[in-house]
Amino acid sequence: MKAATRVSRLAIAISIAAAALLAAFLPAPATAAAVETVDQGVVQASSPSSLTLRRLDGTTVTVAIGPATIVRVNGRPSSIEAVLPGFVARAFHEGPAPARLVRAVGTLTLRDVEGVVVEVVPRLLTLRTPTGETVAVRMGKRTVVQRRNGLPAARRALRPGQAVRARFVPGRVAELVVIVARS
Repeated sequence: MKAATRVSRLAIAISIAAAALLAAFLPAPATAAAVETVDQGVVQASSPSSLTLRRLDGTTVTVAIGPATIVRVNGRPSSIEAVLPGFVARAFHEGPAPARLVRAVGTLTLRDVEGVVVEVVPRLLTLRTPTGETVAVRMGKRTVVQRRNGLPAARRALRPGQAVRARFVPGRVAELVVIVARS
């Protein structure tokens, strides 16, 4: 019987150790479930870090935007730069945390911007306009680069200091970049 007692004690000790180990790796129970808030209204301002909405009752609310925030404009994936003042938007977030999702509806307008090239990286062209505004122009496979006379140019022809004109919808890839003057 001594051998049977030892085996049962050993089995109990192993069971207790396994239960303690399992309990150590299980997540702690949530004390209070986070409640998702939906703020909606007319966009007053947007930036890479925040979105300001005017609600129907006239109050304004600013919602944090983070790198993981999903943005959809008119049902299509987009970026926060495409959410323009005057659009109607909904932001889904938990308290002060950055929004999980922003859905916006509005008319996207084609924008023509003239400026001087500040920086060129593979998929982004940074311009400084005559008013001092810095504009980021996304470039993709469909972006056409051409010289002032209409002849095609390679992207490597874009250099800092050049005057260019870019045509794009904010938050989307540019359609056309025209080199207006050499640096």
